[in-house]
Amino acid sequence: MTQPGDALPIGWVIFASIACLLVLTFLLIIPAALVLIPISAAAGALGAIVVGSLAVGDAEREVPADDGSAPDPARRVEGVDPAWPHYLAGQAVNDAFAAGKAVLSSVGGMWRGIGSLRDRFANLIDLAPQIILRPLMVLPYLAGAAASLGAAAGALVTGVVTGGAAGALWLARRAGVQLVRLVDRVQVWWAGAGATCTAQGCFGFTQLPTVECDCGRLHIGLRPGHYGVIRRQCTCGEVIPSTVARAAPSLLLRCPWCRRQLLPGAMLDADVRVAVIGASGAGKTRFADAAIGAVRAGVVGAGGSVDVFGAGQSDDDEDGAQCTSARIAIGRRHGTLHLFDAPGRVLDDQLQRIRLYYLRDVQGFALVIDPVAVPRIAGHLHEPLHGDSTAVDPVLTYRAVITQLLDSRIELKRRSLAVVLNKADLLEASFEGPGTAPDSDGIRSWLAARGQNNLVQAADRDFGSVRYFLAASVGHESASAGAALCWLAGRSGLPLPTAASDTG
Repeated sequence: MTQPGDALPIGWVIFASIACLLVLTFLLIIPAALVLIPISAAAGALGAIVVGSLAVGDAEREVPADDGSAPDPARRVEGVDPAWPHYLAGQAVNDAFAAGKAVLSSVGGMWRGIGSLRDRFANLIDLAPQIILRPLMVLPYLAGAAASLGAAAGALVTGVVTGGAAGALWLARRAGVQLVRLVDRVQVWWAGAGATCTAQGCFGFTQLPTVECDCGRLHIGLRPGHYGVIRRQCTCGEVIPSTVARAAPSLLLRCPWCRRQLLPGAMLDADVRVAVIGASGAGKTRFADAAIGAVRAGVVGAGGSVDVFGAGQSDDDEDGAQCTSARIAIGRRHGTLHLFDAPGRVLDDQLQRIRLYYLRDVQGFALVIDPVAVPRIAGHLHEPLHGDSTAVDPVLTYRAVITQLLDSRIELKRRSLAVVLNKADLLEASFEGPGTAPDSDGIRSWLAARGQNNLVQAADRDFGSVRYFLAASVGHESASAGAALCWLAGRSGLPLPTAASDTG
């Protein structure tokens, strides 16, 4: 028997502790856990939704080419336009990461709070029986675990719902981008539209010119995509169309290479490029002037209008090739005809032919032949024609140009060639023997019989379409000069009327 005042046996102490722990567990901890766990899970899920939603928009936005201040070309970033990106093009992903970081941060803050509560419990253990306080410390951890699982579930559900909706919108947006791009390409192709830079030394051609906003900022890649489907917002706040074709009527277009202003009508109507080639002294510049004059007379005679930009230039000009452009409007038909005059000295010099880079985008060629340069024709002249005594055989000139084009991988079968026998009026008066017939087949046969059979066969082999013309010397009317240019323009998508005579 245990006497009063004696210590309780260790068995009784253990039994009492276990009994107290069981009573505390079943009467307090378990009921409290059954209430705290669902409440904590629901609070965690709701908190994740609220915190994640509030975090949307906090992510750093993609910075355009400038910060909204005055445009500064030195601050341009390659491939980045001065426009705000579309939200679904990248900002949505940044916001999703920002929302996830905010939820993780809130869950981490909750666990730091539980750690602080644990420390407070530890300080109270010296003031109360450990058998009571230590089991109660499991409740905050159960609540924290439930809240964490709830936050994960809430974040997952929110991500699935909003991500699914955003993904569907992103797919719809991508489909819209491709559709608008396709429609734009079809419209540009149907109209034959383009943009040719007529600045000396450039002569670049593109269907994606640089667009200048009213604020002066330059949008280089103006097409549906990263910055918008139908329209985009410039850094200055101005909303502009997302395609060059829709922006062209109201905004200024510039060359993407030299940044010079393009001619009116660029990217709106047909853009036709024709090059006049031939050896030095063949009369290319006179032919080009006569052809432009004939086109103007024909269009004006048909009730249209012609605005000419630029002028021809002689082979002696050190600046090289020159582009003469004619903005043509006749009825509902509009277009711009660019006539390039390639210097003969460049054709004659193999090292200088690299300057013919602009011929890659030419749709039609006019090869001007000087009769003096054809040996079998020159030998049958009873009096010499006015021309260059050092004229180069047209076959050599043709081969030089074709070699340059083939080196540039140009599909010549998609181009047209007009072979122009120049000085036809003087040739008719000075040539001893049968003259040329005025039609294309007659001129072709006449040249082939006069030692130009290689040229004739090569032209038929290389080009998709070939036609032969006669052109008179300076001071004489020549409808064929305009007819050759009109034929080339028509083959390139800009049908033009011809005048009865050339007064140019």
